[in-house]
Amino acid sequence: RQFGQPIAFFDAIKKKFSDMIIRTYALDSLIYRAIDEIQSTVEELDKNAPDYYVKMGQMMERFAIESSTSKVMGSEAIGFCADQGIQIFGGYGYIEEYPLAKVYRDCRIDRIWEGTNEINRQIITGYFMKKALLNEIPVRERLKDRDTFLSSEEVIAPHSPLSEQMGILETGKFLVLAVFNEALIGLGQDLKNEQILGEALADCFMDIYATDSTLARVNQILESNGQSNVLMQIAQVLTAETSLNILNRALLSLNDIFHGKVPPDVMDLYNTFQHKMLPRTDVSQLKREIAEYVYLQRKYPF
Repeated sequence: RQFGQPIAFFDAIKKKFSDMIIRTYALDSLIYRAIDEIQSTVEELDKNAPDYYVKMGQMMERFAIESSTSKVMGSEAIGFCADQGIQIFGGYGYIEEYPLAKVYRDCRIDRIWEGTNEINRQIITGYFMKKALLNEIPVRERLKDRDTFLSSEEVIAPHSPLSEQMGILETGKFLVLAVFNEALIGLGQDLKNEQILGEALADCFMDIYATDSTLARVNQILESNGQSNVLMQIAQVLTAETSLNILNRALLSLNDIFHGKVPPDVMDLYNTFQHKMLPRTDVSQLKREIAEYVYLQRKYPF
């Protein structure tokens, strides 16, 4: 308690709880999706075939990016939550009789073993670079639809309560693809040596996967169970913050690719994306309401 009331009532603490809830829910969503895709592929294999385990190993290679994404985002999410928990406990957080001290100490290794998160980020960008240069990912073909998409007033999934968020995310996908294409044009295979740029692109890829997974999960729940205010709020906040993160990383990446001299036509295109992606969301109020919902549940409620 501080100033005659529980610290949970303060906005700064509500923000911490909502940030932890949103990040954990997004992590849940992407891991559930990855596991489902892996399991579905495994079930297609003939268990009686003599080369069953060889094919399983080959199949797992197809999901290397999902695995790297799960590892990076999972280890950083638990580190974030432990850090926020320590901050909420204050000085007591370091006392061994309180639960956060051990968690805070133990989870730090998660960002190092099973491939450091820095290595996994390079794996993610390197994978997409290789696939794009071999035309196994049709980057340029997909970008042919970019201008039509940006000029269109058509609403994505108009019957979904998350239509606005899905539209913002789709725009973000095109922006990341456009920046990635500029990196390929300017650097080619040398992109693998530009580790700062590689990390920024990997973060964009991971954010899109996590947000896409979350929106798909929330949409499915809303269709099956009806309206859920708190899930809507989580989806709205996550999309708003992902959009701003992508815009920021995209601009930094363009300046990296063009050495601080971004061509006017590329900058105009970025501004068009920015106009369509800037969220019109009261994130602060939504975070208050998410935290207050969690307080009533007295546990992680999902």
